[in-house]
Amino acid sequence: MTDSLGIRPLAWTERAWLNRHAVANFAELAPELPPPDITHYDRYWSDDDRHPLAILKNGHRIGFAMIRRTKGQVWELAEIFLEPTHRGAGLGRKAARAILCSKPGAWVLGVARRGNARAFWEATLRDADWLNALVKDTPFYPAQSYSYTFVTHPLIEDHRE
Repeated sequence: MTDSLGIRPLAWTERAWLNRHAVANFAELAPELPPPDITHYDRYWSDDDRHPLAILKNGHRIGFAMIRRTKGQVWELAEIFLEPTHRGAGLGRKAARAILCSKPGAWVLGVARRGNARAFWEATLRDADWLNALVKDTPFYPAQSYSYTFVTHPLIEDHRE
């Protein structure tokens, strides 16, 4: 049986869950930075250009993503996180593809220096048929190795068995 992967908006009532996982994410990718406090993500629920997302496996939360639309009308994948027990099986790549293609158009994302971020994004974006104009550029923040810009297309699902 194939695992079902999905994304959905995170509800305001899921803030405590998000904060626990965001603290773990910061500790893994940027231990030199202070962890986010419980109010760090509040504007994702009050700003129409920000979207907190749950990543689901078979209907259960296994991670999150935070996306926002910049003033230049470019989407930014600010954060993406999968619980460690769900990594290594391709779910992160599938989740990234679903998230990035859910808002077709121009995107940017920064790649963390620590952890497996560089290998993950190289594998996810290399030869992806759902994007074009991929450019590797300078990092946005000191905790990043580099950034990417690209344009995504809506997904056309292949339902052949």
